[in-house]
Amino acid sequence: MLTKAGTEQRRFPRTPFQRPVRFKPKDGAIFLSHSAQDISQGGIRVNSDGFVPLGTILTLQIKLADEGILLDMRGKVVWVKYVPHLDMYQLGLEFFGDSSYGRWKIAHHIVKTK
Repeated sequence: MLTKAGTEQRRFPRTPFQRPVRFKPKDGAIFLSHSAQDISQGGIRVNSDGFVPLGTILTLQIKLADEGILLDMRGKVVWVKYVPHLDMYQLGLEFFGDSSYGRWKIAHHIVKTK
């Protein structure tokens, strides 16, 4: 994320990650499947057909391309952007909670894909 001055504010480098990601709100009954755009140890950018309010907690299921493991993560919506030409939203999710294993697997994936 860039500030108005154009300086990068992210703590972790992002890498492209065009893979399906499943997510649902904390109180949701079913997972929705959407595509991701990029990923880092700190979070993920995903597409969504509908608006999701800032601060919403989502349960995520992420499958890395080179792994058969499904990562169960939790993310908080920290930014939302409407993309008119696609008629969808992009969500910036920050990982939180006890996700050290998932973050380690994501870091390993990023190193392997560079």
